[in-house]
Amino acid sequence: MNAVGVQGDNLDFGNSSVRECPQVVIEVRGNVLDFVNSNVRQCPQVVIEVRGNVLNFVNSNVRQCPRIVIEVRGNVLDFMNGNVRQCPRIVIEV
Repeated sequence: MNAVGVQGDNLDFGNSSVRECPQVVIEVRGNVLDFVNSNVRQCPQVVIEVRGNVLNFVNSNVRQCPRIVIEVRGNVLDFMNGNVRQCPRIVIEV
């Protein structure tokens, strides 16, 4: 049900939950994708694509979004205690 594709070095889900999602795609082309105490839930499709070096979610929630696209082409995208919710489409390009 959940597709997690890693093309980089490390994919680390620490104390995180990916639930209630018919399709979750996490594609890592960079070095590190780290979810710490984060929840990705109630999303029919969540796509996180990393082309840079570091994507770090710390104590963050991504929920109630029909489609979320987070694309990193730069070096660091860091969500500290951040909430991304109730958004039909979010594109973060660094």
